[in-house]
Amino acid sequence: MHQPAGSWPGALGALALACCLGACAVLGPRHQGGSEPVEGVDRELTGRISVHYHVFSTDHEETVFANFDWSERGPDVDLDLLDPLGQSIARVRAAPGASTLTLRDGRVFSGPSPEALTLQVLGWTLPVGGLRAWLEGRAANPETPLATLDADGNRRLVENGWTIVYMKEEGVSQPRRLNLSYPGPGISLDLRIVIDTRSGA
Repeated sequence: MHQPAGSWPGALGALALACCLGACAVLGPRHQGGSEPVEGVDRELTGRISVHYHVFSTDHEETVFANFDWSERGPDVDLDLLDPLGQSIARVRAAPGASTLTLRDGRVFSGPSPEALTLQVLGWTLPVGGLRAWLEGRAANPETPLATLDADGNRRLVENGWTIVYMKEEGVSQPRRLNLSYPGPGISLDLRIVIDTRSGA
């Protein structure tokens, strides 16, 4: 069982995520990284995520906290969003051309992409396609301009409407702390990701 890490809000996070499951879908990011499936990739990540989102049409604003387990096998991704006790709140399964999202109560939703599903069911977009590359510190599209270096030493990558900032950490060879932002239209999103463990490629 995944054990929650760090000192992020516990019960508040679970409550916030549960409350947003019934949110109405809105216009979200149309492009989520768009990377082609990477054959042969085999890795697992665990960490924490916070999502702050603002729906312009309703002026609804909320912050969600969760732990996560990310498992990648070739072109397929399994992502569990977890409560403070390590129990799955929602599981996203992304495969080429088809994705599913399963809630803790057993309801299953299907769609062409994990981005569309998370927006429809959770009320905010999780850019799984882009994250496959961004979690490694690279762009999803090889034609995207290289990341730039901020004055404070953070690396900044802009791709498909998202800005990804890799927070500077001494002695860290792979990205561990990422801040992602999407300003709209329809919905604005700010994601904070901390990677606690990595294994595999």
